[in-house]
Amino acid sequence: MFVLLLLSISGLIDSLYLTWEHYRKVIPPCTVNHLLPILSDCGKVLTSPYAVAFGVPLALFGVFHYGLLSILFTATFFSKNKIIKYIVIIESIGGFFASIYFMYIQLIVIKSICIYCTLSALISFIIIYLVFKKLRKERFELFLVSCFQRLQS
Repeated sequence: MFVLLLLSISGLIDSLYLTWEHYRKVIPPCTVNHLLPILSDCGKVLTSPYAVAFGVPLALFGVFHYGLLSILFTATFFSKNKIIKYIVIIESIGGFFASIYFMYIQLIVIKSICIYCTLSALISFIIIYLVFKKLRKERFELFLVSCFQRLQS
């Protein structure tokens, strides 16, 4: 779980940085511009209409997501409560699907990537992989409960 905590803190720092720069109205440097000048343009991504939802920068949603995961991963050190582990699984799945959607927006709609956004997606992909690997038993239990509730409906 320590690696998961480090990953969530890394995602939190990345999101905090992008949120800070958003409110300062500064486009962070995109260091891979020299390598991929056609595909990599943080300014294009971060100033697009897709960078804000409901008037809130997406990076701020990332702050809450990674902040919650950091708290949950820390809580798993001190508690054996399975509900915390179930919430970790659900939150990780949410981050995974959000990252897939945002990568789609970058690559297909905007046709450019932001390395900071891509780093966040990569962190989410690694987190979901490790959570599914580490919490295999809890994931199965959560799946069974979900199926049982559907059968009762």
